[in-house]
Amino acid sequence: MNTHISKIVLAAGAILFFFACGNDKNKFTVKGTITGADTLTLYLEKRGHSDVTTLDSVKLSKDGDYTFKQEALGYSEFYRLKLENQTINFSIDSTE
Repeated sequence: MNTHISKIVLAAGAILFFFACGNDKNKFTVKGTITGADTLTLYLEKRGHSDVTTLDSVKLSKDGDYTFKQEALGYSEFYRLKLENQTINFSIDSTE
């Protein structure tokens, strides 16, 4: 299972967070590349105080590129990327 750990570590190094301007002012984008995870499903989840909610998912292709776009809530929130049993936790600050 060490290959799965290395896949999620690669994702951690490849995550880019952008706050878009214009019509997407209240949205955030999470994008990156996970190599060696062809056909696996990557999930974007929101972490609450006592629960985790799946917001979106993408089945990874051979190139491993992924992009998630979500509404920003106007205050800091915690999220995570999940690939099989591995997760990366991160936060999104307010876009205001």
